[in-house]
Amino acid sequence: MFDYADFGGALADFQEAEIFAWSDEENLLRLFQVEVRTAAALYRLERVEESAEFYNYAFKQLGYRNRFADPEEKDLLDTLNQADLAYKNGDDWDAVRLYSLAMEQEERFYDYKTVSVKQGVTLANIAFDYDCTIESLRVANLFGENMVIGKDQEILVPVVITGGQ
Repeated sequence: MFDYADFGGALADFQEAEIFAWSDEENLLRLFQVEVRTAAALYRLERVEESAEFYNYAFKQLGYRNRFADPEEKDLLDTLNQADLAYKNGDDWDAVRLYSLAMEQEERFYDYKTVSVKQGVTLANIAFDYDCTIESLRVANLFGENMVIGKDQEILVPVVITGGQ
């Protein structure tokens, strides 16, 4: 089991990242990613009420109801609706459980575009240029810990979802 101290520093880092994300409110993708990761850190610290609040806010900003209106997305929409209902009813534990379950399908929250990048470009540069995060680039492209593109290639870049609220 993790010790409380294991996540205290991580939470402080996420709070700093949240301040950074809020400095560019138009960057919905970055804001969403920081908010849900802060929610996960708060849960690990057993601050469940705050965790539920961060998850709820993140998904509300995402505007998932319009995004997942397609019948093929019904399972994810149902999970998120149940999470919102649990949050509204004050059942923070269940809300966090359901939001976490939805986050297991995080790749479904994003649209992707293919971008050609040159050898030597860093993931940080790409993330900055396309308003995403380094972590989302790693996940989308199955990159390891490398921060620099090793050869000219095409990569997938997650982009902001425009679902509205």
